[in-house]
Amino acid sequence: MSIKEIAKLSGVSVSTVSRVINNNGRFSEDTRQRVLKTIKKYNYQTNTLAKGLRMKRSNTIGIIVPDLSNTFFSSLVEKMENQFFSKNYSTIICDTGRNFDKEEAYIRMLEAKLADGLIIISGKKTFDASILSSSMPVVCIDRKPNDKKTLFVSSNHYQGAVIATMELLKAGTQPVLFKVSGNSSSILDRIRGFQDTMEEKGRLLNNNSIINLNSEHPSGSDDRRLEIRNKLRMLIKADNLPL
Repeated sequence: MSIKEIAKLSGVSVSTVSRVINNNGRFSEDTRQRVLKTIKKYNYQTNTLAKGLRMKRSNTIGIIVPDLSNTFFSSLVEKMENQFFSKNYSTIICDTGRNFDKEEAYIRMLEAKLADGLIIISGKKTFDASILSSSMPVVCIDRKPNDKKTLFVSSNHYQGAVIATMELLKAGTQPVLFKVSGNSSSILDRIRGFQDTMEEKGRLLNNNSIINLNSEHPSGSDDRRLEIRNKLRMLIKADNLPL
């Protein structure tokens, strides 16, 4: 069933049917009801691809995420997807596996599909908006953009590390920071918060104060837990275990 056939069955012009579907322009309530009744009767579906090309929008949002196996990221993506769905937007979720080349390829694909917006979640380095060939709206979450136009939403990772370190010091322990290998803005802020608090309280930092974890092991996985246990065993043997 084409829009021309809907127009003919409704006794109106094609442009009137288009205005009713998009709820845009002038038409009477009687005309609107007549068109909608015909659309419902014949189960007419708009060609979203053609409409997107014509209007240069697709009601689609691209979400770039570094690791969906990470429960924080997957939970965040699920909540965003639900919000967009309630506003009649679909989402294309792209898991980059923390691979920059893959991330750039996904962005190119989303631009080609005329995505209406882009959400960038975390990442190893600042987001370079210059890789975009269009003026697509972008929101960065927990990943600093390298320009002032891109919207940036973030947790206060520095203050979070300060609070966590203070609580461990109050408990009489020698805090140790485990971090995933990488130099993302969130990781760097947490390290600064940890180091500044330790130095402020007169605690010496050594080679075992900050311990790197393999970024290839998913958060919460058996491999990650085994790695942490092995690191702790090494601290025990070195007689440098946090008390």
